[in-house]
Amino acid sequence: MAETAKAFETNPFTVLTDPRAFWGVGLQQVQAGLKAQADLLANLQSVTETCLRHRRQNIEDAATAVGRMCECHDLVEAAVIQQKWLTDCMQSLAEDFTALQNTTAAAARDLPAAPSDPARDIKVARKVPA
Repeated sequence: MAETAKAFETNPFTVLTDPRAFWGVGLQQVQAGLKAQADLLANLQSVTETCLRHRRQNIEDAATAVGRMCECHDLVEAAVIQQKWLTDCMQSLAEDFTALQNTTAAAARDLPAAPSDPARDIKVARKVPA
């Protein structure tokens, strides 16, 4: 397969005479793309599981906060409880967004290089020096 890819790089017209060259280059690109997608999904699964765990914890904390606010005799005390709960929710949400941002940025860095453009290569090969 490597030989056919090399032949295609040196002579894009190889695909006209040897279909294995065409399929070999295409297969390499498909495999690279599928591997990149599988890696991204594995990383996103971890981020998603953490995010869902945080949201579940936020709901449990909300139930606790509401129970504590119902027992308050002072509106200021209830506001402090509510503010603490909201601050904790925003903090965990910010952590989740940061993890998602880092995961997608890492995936973008790890993407395979774009293949050369066969159409451009053919045009260059057709140019005749003056």
